[in-house]
Amino acid sequence: MMYIVLPLALFINTVVWSQFYQMFNTSVDPAFVDYKHRFERHYGKPVSVGINFGEMENAVGVCYYVTGNIEIDKDYWDSVGESAREELIFHELGHCVLNKEHNEYMMGDCPASIMYPELTPGCYDKHKEYYIKELFDKFYPIGYNGK
Repeated sequence: MMYIVLPLALFINTVVWSQFYQMFNTSVDPAFVDYKHRFERHYGKPVSVGINFGEMENAVGVCYYVTGNIEIDKDYWDSVGESAREELIFHELGHCVLNKEHNEYMMGDCPASIMYPELTPGCYDKHKEYYIKELFDKFYPIGYNGK
């Protein structure tokens, strides 16, 4: 009996530890390092968040609040350009670091916040300065004045 219990206990311990490590792993895939550094420059301090590729079914990025980790869909990442990538990483870091929820308000044809539930690269390009200020300054007035 002991010959069965000990290996089983070691196996379970290994699996549990592996899952625990994954949950609190703050490693950052090299594809995301520059975007994380940009966010930290705006934020004014380093952040302890893991950002890695994961398999997504109904999203292109997810912030896991419990672990503080972010997963990004590789197929989406490979299909978009620089601006959409930055918007996605800043949006997910907005959730994980700044505890921001989705903001569904629109201003004309563009969202009033980078925290809009869908990515809008054309709007992000057009109003990037406003979106960055709105993301980091909780007292920044909503409205990009058409710029």
